[in-house]
Amino acid sequence: MLVVIALSLIARSVSDIWMIQNATAIESTIITMNKTQFRTALVKYLSALPAIAVVNNVLKWSIGELKLRFRTNLSQYLYNEYLKGFTYYKMSNLDNRIANADQLLTTDIDKFCESVTDLYSNICKPLLDIVIYVYRLTTNLGGTTPGILLLYLFFSGVFLTNLRKPTGRLTVMEQKLEGEFRYVNSRLITNSEEIAFYKGNNREKLTILASFNKLVSHMRKFLEFRVGMGIVDNMVAK
Repeated sequence: MLVVIALSLIARSVSDIWMIQNATAIESTIITMNKTQFRTALVKYLSALPAIAVVNNVLKWSIGELKLRFRTNLSQYLYNEYLKGFTYYKMSNLDNRIANADQLLTTDIDKFCESVTDLYSNICKPLLDIVIYVYRLTTNLGGTTPGILLLYLFFSGVFLTNLRKPTGRLTVMEQKLEGEFRYVNSRLITNSEEIAFYKGNNREKLTILASFNKLVSHMRKFLEFRVGMGIVDNMVAK
């Protein structure tokens, strides 16, 4: 699947270059009002659209399939460990370090697999584009201009990476708070009979809302950080 994605990314880059070149050719025929060349370029453009559509959707399918295979393998491994002997019992009754195993084994695995899969495609495609772009620039302008651009890309990347360092810590905290919020909700369902008997619904409501408010407060702080980073990123990178 990794090879299929890599080939799809190469085909996507080739398609992008072809689309740009032919869209430019069509615009030129419109500006010069050359109807014959316009019709020829338009037919050529339209005839290639099915192939480009196939490339785009093969790429989407291969990324989705890679995520599913990754999640399948990781889930099977973790459930083998979780259900080995009395591990599941010890985690829920004897060891309180992990209070939200259900969150970790479901939502967190899904997000992790999706992030890793996206990371692979989001690294490969820009690297391929940079290689093609630098090659074309070097061919037309020599090596100085691409060299300066790559130096700027490197130093701006280091600068932005250092600014983004809190993202990992904030993401971990968000997932932790999400897990705690889910846990207090599942605890209410599990112990609903005892809570109803002792009329503890108001106390449980306070616990749930306190967990929810902590989560919302953190997510708002994380949102503000991402917006600030987005402004700096647009100024430096774009």
